[in-house]
Amino acid sequence: MNEEDFNITKKFKLRKKDAVFYAHGVGLDIDKYCINDEEKRKKLRKELGFSEDDVLILTVAEININKNHKQIIDTIKILKNYSNIYYLIVGTGEEEEKLKNHVLLNNLGNRIKFLGYRRDISKILNAIDIFALTSLREGLPRAIMEAMAAGKPIIATNVRGNRGLVVDGVNGYLVPVNDVEATAKAITKLAENKILRTKMEEDGGKIIQDYAIEKVLSEMDEIYSLYL
Repeated sequence: MNEEDFNITKKFKLRKKDAVFYAHGVGLDIDKYCINDEEKRKKLRKELGFSEDDVLILTVAEININKNHKQIIDTIKILKNYSNIYYLIVGTGEEEEKLKNHVLLNNLGNRIKFLGYRRDISKILNAIDIFALTSLREGLPRAIMEAMAAGKPIIATNVRGNRGLVVDGVNGYLVPVNDVEATAKAITKLAENKILRTKMEEDGGKIIQDYAIEKVLSEMDEIYSLYL
């Protein structure tokens, strides 16, 4: 489901030649996430305690070591001159208490919000400005796909899977794992430039079309038809 795995697998010695296929994930209902409703955006931001001038970064992921939320938290810590930048975390997991303690120890409780388990991801995506996923490893992250469908620029670690969705400088930025300085640079570029965010939102919206459920079903149809 990502090109890197596809290219590696093509080198395997298989009984049947050309028996490896590339499909664009499991398919995404793009319309579900493409809300773009300004009134709902303002309402949810107000409910969460934020104004229109605030820049909201969001991660939707299980809170574990691999998802590496700490990279964004530590980046927020060094962005002292950007008091209008906030980080929202949706999800629960085994590292949750440890991560919350890390936030408190660094006096970041007013800049970072844990929203817990949510069923209204599309609404939250509509309300935020930047999506971040700083995982140590990925396959093909659905969270990034959903954020792209919602029209959000992405900041992601430069690992397999992430770089299959994020084109650096086009629909977001790829940063090295645990590189806080590079992450801060990417965040400030987007936070300071709404025009850039809008451009990346548009480009991400074009890229994600290849992952639409309709297209993926068509791809799978073609593959299955070879063996009927």
